[in-house]
This record gives sequence, C-alpha cells and structure tokens, in this order.
Amino acid sequence: MNVLNSLILVAVGLILGVILTRLLTKNQKSSAELQRKLEQTQAELDAYQKQVNEHFNSSAQLLEELALQYQKIYRHMAEQSATLMVASVDQPLFDPDKLPMSPKTQDESESSELEDQPPKDYTNERSGILKSDPI
Repeated sequence: MNVLNSLILVAVGLILGVILTRLLTKNQKSSAELQRKLEQTQAELDAYQKQVNEHFNSSAQLLEELALQYQKIYRHMAEQSATLMVASVDQPLFDPDKLPMSPKTQDESESSELEDQPPKDYTNERSGILKSDPI
C-alpha cells in the first residue's frame, strides 16, 4: 500500500503543480501584458506632451513675429502720416461754400415753402356724411 499511496500522492502533486503553474503563468502573462500596455500608453503620453510643447513654442514664436510686424507697421504709419499730412491743420480740406447744394438741403427748402399751403386734395366745401344740407 505504501507504493500505491506514494503513486497517488505523486499524481495528485503533479496535477496540483500543473494547475498552480498554469495559474501563475496566466497571472504573469496578464501582468506582462499590463506592463506592456502601461509602457505603450506612457510613450503615447510623452509624444503628445512633446507635440503640445512644440505647438505652444511655435505659436509663441509666431505671435512674437506678429508683434514685431505690428510695431513696424505702426512706425511706418507714424512716419508717413507726419510726412504726408497737410502743412496747416487749420486749413479745411474742402470749402463748404463751393459745394453744390445737397439733396437734403433742397428738400428742406421745398418743405418750408409747402408748409404755408393746404394739401392739394383739400377743399373748403363740406362733403360726405357730415354734409348738413338735405337732398
């Protein structure tokens, strides 16, 4: 019986060993898979952060160039306006007396003449239902 008990114990030990080995290797495989995914995600995050930093650096550089161009335009406009301005600021650019009469002014003068006259469809006679004369 000792030999039979020993063989049974060895068989049970082998079966338990195989089961435990499979469970442990399965856990190791999932652990290795998780580790690989973690490293891949970390690499993607690093690449994204690098891309964001490059974007902000290039944006800052473009804004700086824009500010310099604005300063150049401002200086140019200031210099040219001083050069091209009329010598005397008190001198009007146009003479209002030499301008032709504007349509608004003509309408105003015509309306003042018409204010004294009654409308053209106005009559002094009674008409309509308020007429007091019998037919």
